[in-house]
Amino acid sequence: MYPHFARFDGTRIEPVAQRLFHDSPMRTTIYPGDDRDFALALHEISQHVQPQVFKRGGWDGYPAEVKDFIRRHVVETD
Repeated sequence: MYPHFARFDGTRIEPVAQRLFHDSPMRTTIYPGDDRDFALALHEISQHVQPQVFKRGGWDGYPAEVKDFIRRHVVETD
């Protein structure tokens, strides 16, 4: 998986990320898993994006709503 969106400013990605939380049919179509699996997927995407952002700039992370969702559903085991 290559995070193509990493080079874009977060304001271009934020509306789509937020819509995934408020538009149930859209979310079910894009990601039919449960909240925990969805949060894990979002977390993994973020982990893949960070090295690209470091090299090229762009995406500054998920909006607060998405970060809170990930925190509520993903327990770090590091």
